[in-house]
This record gives sequence, structure tokens and C-alpha cells, in this order.
Amino acid sequence: MANGTIPSNLGQLTSIPLFFDGSLVTIPQGQELFVPFILAVQPNTIVTWQNDDTISHTIMTTWDQSNFLNPQAFSLTAAAGQTVSFTFTRPGIYDYFDHAKARWVDADRRVKADARVPHFPLAMEGIIWVQGSIRGLPSAAIACGLTENCS
Repeated sequence: MANGTIPSNLGQLTSIPLFFDGSLVTIPQGQELFVPFILAVQPNTIVTWQNDDTISHTIMTTWDQSNFLNPQAFSLTAAAGQTVSFTFTRPGIYDYFDHAKARWVDADRRVKADARVPHFPLAMEGIIWVQGSIRGLPSAAIACGLTENCS
């Protein structure tokens, strides 16, 4: 990916939705991705991961945790051809990944793809956005989100 070019293997991803308002995440066979990448739900929604792959996947939140980031940590194993579900009761952003296909990098505080995945540098990572009021945010964060100039 020299000089900011897009890897040639990403062209086939143009039909995969990045954002979806529903309750199903699919793991397509051989793709090492979560589809959609971002899922928006309301509190008390049961999200189901459908593993259409031929191998098991362990789905877990990243290590970062706060009032708004991963307020409910989880770790689930979806066997090949099976589903797993989790009920999201607390509003916030849930950053999750498959730890066998990607890894958490403490220094960068992000998920990094395994170089052997089909769509490298895309990590097998997803976001669940549970909409709603989040308690305990600093007032500056709330005020900044309501204005255009947050400097």
C-alpha cells in the first residue's frame, strides 16, 4: 500500500455495506470480515452474529473500556455455520474483533489486521453503536458534540 494507494484486493468489497440499522452481523465465508462494519441498535437489542465461514471465530470487545466505549465487555465463540447472540443493554460504542485474525496493539490503542487475512490491511473488526443517553461524560464532550467548532 505504497504512496496511499488502495490495495487491489479491496475492489471486491464495494458491495459490502459499512453501516446498517438492524440486528444481524454476518461473517462471510473466507472473507475475515464482519458485515456490516458498523451496526446501529437501540438498548436491549439482541445482536446476532451469523458465522457463514468454515472455521470458528471468537468475537470480543477491545481492552479499552469506559462509560461510552465497551461499557459491557463480551467474548463469544461462533462455531462454523452457527450463530451467537448478545443483548446490548447499555448505550455506547462497542469495538469488537476476532482475536485469532487481528490483534489489539496497546501502543496504538487500535486493532491491527493479521497480515495473512484476505483484505489486509482491513482488520476483522466491527462496531456496534448502541444509541441512547450515556451517563458520566464530561460536560465539555457533550457541549462539543452540539457545536460546530470544538477547538
